[in-house]
Amino acid sequence: MSSTAPHPPSEPPSGEAQPAAGRTRRPRLGRYELLVALLLVDACVLGLHLANELSGRGLSQVDLEEEQNLPTWVSTLQLGGAFVLAAVLARLASGRTRLALALFAAIFAFLSLDELALVHEQVIQKATGSVTADPWYWPVFYTPLALALGLATIGVALEGRRVLGSIFHVLVPLALLGTAIGLDVVATQLRGSPFVFGVAVLVEETCELAGGALLVFVLFRMLSARLGGGARQAAPPRRGRPPPEAGRRSKLSASRAPPRAGKHGQTTGRGDANPDPRATWRHRRE
Repeated sequence: MSSTAPHPPSEPPSGEAQPAAGRTRRPRLGRYELLVALLLVDACVLGLHLANELSGRGLSQVDLEEEQNLPTWVSTLQLGGAFVLAAVLARLASGRTRLALALFAAIFAFLSLDELALVHEQVIQKATGSVTADPWYWPVFYTPLALALGLATIGVALEGRRVLGSIFHVLVPLALLGTAIGLDVVATQLRGSPFVFGVAVLVEETCELAGGALLVFVLFRMLSARLGGGARQAAPPRRGRPPPEAGRRSKLSASRAPPRAGKHGQTTGRGDANPDPRATWRHRRE
């Protein structure tokens, strides 16, 4: 019979970096690339609005004071992304955390729909005949939503502290979004002064876009940590040195091994923690 020698394992070509054994590579998207990409999109939207205002062309597709245009679609996508990520986190959580994340996801689903379909404007207009008729309708409309968001934020912030190490990862983007909602209420009463109204709208949309981008990024980091994508594993021991657990196990197994019968019937060898010195002396003498 002809025996074939086993082929040696193929070595990787020179110049290619191989990942170390026992280590997992962190997802690069979970660092800051996603946040930078979202903020760049927001900066482009704000830049197009400023260029439109300075040029005097009056393009409604990029005007922050108009609705159902490019800024509206970008904000809708960010709020919808927060809804999807919070819903997935709620599916993975349990107990009160699941309830908080589910309520959080439902609120942002409504906010995304409201941004796209102008729900609150239509409700107030049908109730009063004009969006700017009575400023008290805005707090009445937003107060139940703010209370529900506050309750949900407690659970989400505690989950963020457990996963990311700080509650401010969740509170900062929510503070920006809350500032945007407050400025939205105030800006409707400033239409008599075009310059002040324009500045208020610019600050409002900036807070809304930045808060949405930060919230999507934070929820994505929470989901990545929840799925274990950013966890580190222990590095393997160096060659030639057994791990400490293995050495401890070998000593324990040696001490617990059954005794072996010697040449003249005495028990010697492994497992004899306290051998008889007289039996060992006789054995050496014979």
